[in-house]
Amino acid sequence: MFEGRSRRGLKELGGVFAVCAVIFLADASHSAAIPTFPFYANSLGASVAMVGVLASATGLSTMILSMPLGFLSDRFGRRPVMLLGMLCFAFAPIAYNLSTNPVHLLLARVILGVAMAATFSI
Repeated sequence: MFEGRSRRGLKELGGVFAVCAVIFLADASHSAAIPTFPFYANSLGASVAMVGVLASATGLSTMILSMPLGFLSDRFGRRPVMLLGMLCFAFAPIAYNLSTNPVHLLLARVILGVAMAATFSI
């Protein structure tokens, strides 16, 4: 009986380590792009004001969506909401690369805000 509890505890601990590793990699990849993002947005034709809007779009969307995503997490469980966040973290860099103008970057930044709210807040 004690052996079964030990296995379950190790499995749960492995899950915790996996979540921590994924969150670390997501945060590291997002943070690595922050210093060069204004130059990239400028190269796509964004004005200084638009770069400011783009920079604030992620934080604003994270702030607005944190509570609704928290409610969804309470209702449906943490796993589906965190999986949504991980998918958004995977899709945001693709959206950056597919962007041809600053408006497309705005969508990518909002997707990144959803990813951050669905992952870091949960």
